Amino acid sequence: MQRPEILFQIEAHRSIDCDCACGTPYPASSTSPPPLSGMWQARQPALTQSIERGAWRAYYVPTATTPVTVMNAAAQRLWSALSEPRSVAELASLFDLPRTDVEAPLATMARVGLIRPWEAVEIAPPLEPQPTTLTAWLYLTQQCNLRCPYCYVPHRNASMDEATARAAIAKLTEMTKRHGYRRIKIKYAGGEPTLRFDLIRTIQSALTEQSRAAGLEAESVVLTNGTTWNEERLDFIAEHGIHMAISLDGGAEAHNRLRAFPNGRSSYEKVLWTIEKALERGIEITLSLTITAWNLDGVSDVVRLAMEKALPFNLNFVRERQPQPWVPEAEALAQALHSAFRVMEQHIATYPHPLTASFDRARFDFPHTHTCAAGRDYIAILPDGRIAPCHMETANPLSTIEATDPLAEVRRRSKATFAPAVDELPDCATCPWRYACGGGCPLLRGTEAHRRYCRIYRRFYPELIRLEGLRLLYRHRKSPFSID
Repeated sequence: MQRPEILFQIEAHRSIDCDCACGTPYPASSTSPPPLSGMWQARQPALTQSIERGAWRAYYVPTATTPVTVMNAAAQRLWSALSEPRSVAELASLFDLPRTDVEAPLATMARVGLIRPWEAVEIAPPLEPQPTTLTAWLYLTQQCNLRCPYCYVPHRNASMDEATARAAIAKLTEMTKRHGYRRIKIKYAGGEPTLRFDLIRTIQSALTEQSRAAGLEAESVVLTNGTTWNEERLDFIAEHGIHMAISLDGGAEAHNRLRAFPNGRSSYEKVLWTIEKALERGIEITLSLTITAWNLDGVSDVVRLAMEKALPFNLNFVRERQPQPWVPEAEALAQALHSAFRVMEQHIATYPHPLTASFDRARFDFPHTHTCAAGRDYIAILPDGRIAPCHMETANPLSTIEATDPLAEVRRRSKATFAPAVDELPDCATCPWRYACGGGCPLLRGTEAHRRYCRIYRRFYPELIRLEGLRLLYRHRKSPFSID
């Protein structure tokens, strides 16, 4: 019998630096093989996709600890035999194999969640570990040097002062300890946050000092349009281990259609300069593309650049409650995505990053019951110190950094919008993709934009699984039972 091979990426993608309330990956499951005593049974997949002449297949198992895996034909036969409960000894006898030849692939299947003990109940929704990170979106300023027409931030002459910034870090440190998190994540945002680079320096120093004193980990990312950087600023970012999420909305023509300077001058070349100089310094970059009706012709250009430069990327669907003028028509969006997916496949053999977190807010690297962390493990702090549950809800702040426990207040007051799990949503409760999607953006639910995006998700998720399976196959060709 051919040697069974199971390919996977055990850890969740490194923290995706998207321009939203992205969920932070949970800790990786244990790498210790589970005991294989008793009877075992296969978990039911939501999807299987052939990825190479039928010999290898990609599997998406929604409740598995590692939902996307790839198996060769021999592993598929073992796994299929567990459609009914069997012990290791029974499987070995069924295939006329030594017990040791069955134990290794079964241990792998058990660890990534493809199979479960027969006595255990199939849990749905999946049990989610306690989140370990409290994330704060800091609105350093509402000023910006660009005028992107789809931007939801009001362009006001409002900036955070140093006293508010220091008070925000102190309160975040206190809340992180109070609520049992281990890590603080700061998103420097705006407007264009680098217009207050002085404040980034101040906050980063305070964050480092206070998190260390409290015994906490800290992480930070600048969400930037990429047009204001110079060598000295990039040196600071590299020295302090700060990540960058850089907005790029297409090739030169599509990008400048939305992100030119106010005088009409191209900003595209400056963004590319920033990317190159950041890469020279080893700075971790995520490319963030906002897909609108006005830049569909540029989607595949950003994907090509990301894959050629081996950069993580995220295809963000524009957030607008009314579908006009920015939300694309479904078929036009589908055509743009087909082109982008073809580019992915052309470069998949050498691309090092999982695709499991590249498609809007979906996460295929761990099962979850909420789309994002907004209103639960995430807050947005306005320049004046008021606090909203989401960066898109700045018109409805629910607390302030002066409150005793702002996070508890935000959770309580935003519960109706952000607390419901996907299994509680009537339109989502039986969807096979619900533990990857989480129900879509809570602020869009019930709108035409949400319905349009949902149809696109269902249409393209299978192809995303196939491409991720193909990526795993190329990546692990010579390393069966691969563990990162």
